[in-house]
Amino acid sequence: MHRSLNDFELLYLVKNNCIDSTIIMLEKYNPLVWKNVYKYTNHYTPKGVETEDLYQEGRIALYDSMYSYKTVINVPFYSFTKLCIERKMGGYIRKFNSETTKLFYNALSLDMTVTEDNNVYLHEMIPNDIKKVSAFIRYAKELTCLALDESTLSSFEKNVLLLKIYGYTYAEMSKMMDCTAKKVDNTLQKVKRLLS
Repeated sequence: MHRSLNDFELLYLVKNNCIDSTIIMLEKYNPLVWKNVYKYTNHYTPKGVETEDLYQEGRIALYDSMYSYKTVINVPFYSFTKLCIERKMGGYIRKFNSETTKLFYNALSLDMTVTEDNNVYLHEMIPNDIKKVSAFIRYAKELTCLALDESTLSSFEKNVLLLKIYGYTYAEMSKMMDCTAKKVDNTLQKVKRLLS
């Protein structure tokens, strides 16, 4: 019976707490929600934005639009709800572009391992001397990239980077790696270029 009704009649029933009409409207406009999800996921989406989360935001906007729509504005419900869904999803994506969210998703876990044999943890490498902490922070981004992409660096480059993070000098690293200090410096410069 309800399926033969138009949007205005269904919305009237929705506002009068008819569950069947609400379900019909949610089903009818579900493709519009998915269309917007695909539109936003086809473009660059920030880290942390998931397809299911965007879909959920769109469904919330659709549901809210059924109760906030007013027939006196002389706009079709389709246009109104489309705008509501787009704004809700756009706001959700903008939230993930904020600096606070970027910091959260790019943070390093102090419990992550930093060696191939998984015996050394990041928190064990943080120096007690405050002057060394700034040097440690400079290489934190490189360490993250190193952990994420094992194929980028050779074994020698990884070892040199880890020794640098541990705080060894070029002379100490050259003795340990059995090479010249110049080769150590060149390797670190190459690693910085690869990981930036």
